[in-house]
Amino acid sequence: MGKKTVFITKYALTKGILERELVMQHDERIVEVVWPGGLNGTARFYEDWHWTKGAAQARAYEMKRRKIAQLKEHIRKMEKKEF
Repeated sequence: MGKKTVFITKYALTKGILERELVMQHDERIVEVVWPGGLNGTARFYEDWHWTKGAAQARAYEMKRRKIAQLKEHIRKMEKKEF
């Protein structure tokens, strides 16, 4: 059996989509991956991971869209402020 790769989107807006080797799948939501510098060289991710790069990219684009909407709303509120 070959190595399985998962795609981490937790840090997609700051570090990009990260590819990591799967160590263990705890259930359908949680995976443990190779993470240099992590506890025992691994890290767990809860729902912030995907089996395919395409799924990870779709999630990252949704995260980007939401962040842009948040920032636009923040700018709108700031522009209305009176001093």
